[in-house]
Amino acid sequence: MMKRRPLLVFTVLWVIGSGAACLYDGWKLAMIAVGLILLLLAVCQWVGAGRLYTICMLFSLCVSGSYTGNGMMRRM
Repeated sequence: MMKRRPLLVFTVLWVIGSGAACLYDGWKLAMIAVGLILLLLAVCQWVGAGRLYTICMLFSLCVSGSYTGNGMMRRM
């Protein structure tokens, strides 16, 4: 499991989600999030990642996309 570098992947997805949340809002952010989630699921399926690994990465992407810098969740 550690050979897949889960902490690095978690961090990269957190940065991607947070960057998307800073650049976009509303429906545009929702569509970009859906696209990123589908892309992530396709890549995890392609490399044969386990369910727990995939769920953790989805969690990282979704939470970072809804989190703002001041400690509050973004309202959609």
